[in-house]
Amino acid sequence: MTQEMSSEQAQPEDGDGNTAATADIVTDDIVDNVEQPSAQMALETELQETRDKHLRLAAEFENFKKRTTRERSESIKFSNERILNDFLSIVDNLDRALQHAKEGSEGESLVQGVELVHKQCTDLLARFNVTAVDAVGAQFDPVVHQAVSQVETDEHPENTVADEFQRGYRLHDRLLRPALVTVAVPKSTQAVENENTES
Repeated sequence: MTQEMSSEQAQPEDGDGNTAATADIVTDDIVDNVEQPSAQMALETELQETRDKHLRLAAEFENFKKRTTRERSESIKFSNERILNDFLSIVDNLDRALQHAKEGSEGESLVQGVELVHKQCTDLLARFNVTAVDAVGAQFDPVVHQAVSQVETDEHPENTVADEFQRGYRLHDRLLRPALVTVAVPKSTQAVENENTES
């Protein structure tokens, strides 16, 4: 009986007959329920901050794309500005040469003026790594030469360029345009016989 009493004293009952241990569990549940909404609010706040950060990054990236597109467009639009500015001095010299020609200046000075302009042009092209394609006397190369005609001749070896109609140019190692050329071919036997008959 004494033993039963001591065990009852170890777990005192409240007015409803619940033990103190049950009261502790209820208290823990209340604390958990109070903590859950605050944890949920913290998660919702963090989610909102993440969304805001994502929207800001998306807006910044969109602005970056627009700015890059605009800069690229302007770069393409004005990419030839330097070379065109250099060509203006050549145009000025051509204007002066034409003015002298209209004033009736001597033909020799006009030729000198045109030669000066031609030299300026070739110097400018060289500055931008534009070089002429070798043509007259060179072996015909279909990569850099475009044959517009053939000429029967003994003055040039067979399959070499005998004459050039339009000069070809390279930019660095890339062909800008081929040279328009006449290619030498050996004289036909009939042409040789005709020459012998005439002489």
